Amino acid sequence: MGRSICSSLLAAVCIAALCASPARAGFDDLPGEALGGPGPYSSAAAFDATTPVFDSDTFTEQQPEISSPAVYTACGGWGAKTAWVRFDTAVKGNLRVNVAKTTPGDLFYIVYTAPTANPAFSDLSFRACNDGLDGPEEGYVHGHEVPAGRVVFVQVLVQCRPEAPACDEAERLAAPGGPTTVRLRFAPRNGDGDSLPDTLDPCPTVAGGFRGCPDGDGDGVGEADDRCPTVFGRGADGCRLADEDGDGHAAIDRGGGDCDDDDPGRNPGALDVPRNGADENCDGRDESYPRLRNEVSAVAAWSPRLRRTIGFLKPFKVGGPLVSGMVVRLRCQGRGCPISRRAIKVRGRMRRVKIGRELVRRRLAPGARVTLIVTRPGHVGLAMRYTIRRRGKVRIQRLCTQPGAATPLKRCG
Repeated sequence: MGRSICSSLLAAVCIAALCASPARAGFDDLPGEALGGPGPYSSAAAFDATTPVFDSDTFTEQQPEISSPAVYTACGGWGAKTAWVRFDTAVKGNLRVNVAKTTPGDLFYIVYTAPTANPAFSDLSFRACNDGLDGPEEGYVHGHEVPAGRVVFVQVLVQCRPEAPACDEAERLAAPGGPTTVRLRFAPRNGDGDSLPDTLDPCPTVAGGFRGCPDGDGDGVGEADDRCPTVFGRGADGCRLADEDGDGHAAIDRGGGDCDDDDPGRNPGALDVPRNGADENCDGRDESYPRLRNEVSAVAAWSPRLRRTIGFLKPFKVGGPLVSGMVVRLRCQGRGCPISRRAIKVRGRMRRVKIGRELVRRRLAPGARVTLIVTRPGHVGLAMRYTIRRRGKVRIQRLCTQPGAATPLKRCG
């Protein structure tokens, strides 16, 4: 006991700058052992540090402590023996202290802050004091707000039990010690409750999972880093790319022709699916179904005696493009029809289809109607309707069918 403040500070300098000290070294010297290494523990993240088990029987008291009652007395009592622990606070946070001793005898602790790691006693600023319970299992935890950019000191004291109002040297030496542990837990202040402390959080008042900030446009770039916070973009800066959907066509507002740069299936080179309500090829309209434009031939049979058409001299012929995959149907209605319907599904590489041999040189009564229907998936079909008239030639109508339907319409749209 009774060492000068000068010797204390020299010991502290040795610990912080020169000595690779073991855990116990300098614990009783202000500023004491530094958590995390020879120098003060400095952190912006949470930590949970435990000092080694110390024997408070070996705690001592220094003359400046004895000469400074404000430092040596607190919680309504006197300290008989003391030890110190320190660390730096990089951010504001909450300090939790647990002091425990497994042998009888009361302990208490005081929390101070100071501007440097080697302060004079007069530079210490009181933050809190807590007294434990006297008993064989002494342990307590309290939370204390500590500021940023300060050195925090925790002074642990063995309680002196004076017989008189003052605690004399004999009473201080008689204070019971024993194995003692000091556990410090520090949680940086995090006002918005997200993953970052306030001083490292670009958005300290709003919780967010993207570097502490929300992501209002949902593009995976937090608003602190998003140059376009209201626009969903795939760029590293949160903005849209020239070709956002990666289909090889730049967006219209970037000088290209892509009318929907969020959908790779819509661009100037895409195939427009007819009548699906979407403009896949960006030409400003939804494509119509293509029409079949095949050639259909029919040779009518003329009766000189009756001076009118009575039927057909040859089978019907269908030729032209897109023959493969078509279905050709023939229907006959009215008196004289030898058949009611026929159908041929075109396969392979056929270039021309004949149908209706049953009608060749068959006399059909006036009013009889023969309809030839040509359909192909995904196309507007073709229908030719032949009606036998009482006078003159056969009446011929060119009609259409809806894609997938086999019923002729009165007219093509």
